[in-house]
Amino acid sequence: MKKLLIVLTFILLPFQSQAAGVYDGIWQFPFGIFATVNQNGSSLAVIILQDTIWEAQLGTLVGNEATITTVYGYVSATIEVVFTSATTATVTIISCINGPTEVCLFPAGTQLIGTKIF
Repeated sequence: MKKLLIVLTFILLPFQSQAAGVYDGIWQFPFGIFATVNQNGSSLAVIILQDTIWEAQLGTLVGNEATITTVYGYVSATIEVVFTSATTATVTIISCINGPTEVCLFPAGTQLIGTKIF
């Protein structure tokens, strides 16, 4: 019984939570591209999804600007993100290198405007 109480105590204890970042959420971009943005202080993690292809990006946020790079994906990209407000962002492709099975959707210099939808 004592072991059961200890286990239940750990399960039912509230876990430490962290306030959401200003830019956290689901973002929509042209051409059916969606991204989840997760901010933790100055760190930014972005998961990009289009159709059935996804990639993970990590970077550092300085003010309202971030440079993110691919850590997992079919291509290798470096992207600059400028959050123009809490609900809009301009994304510029800095570089993109084709992968073995996929090609980059956009050439370097392409700009996309995103809107936070959730």
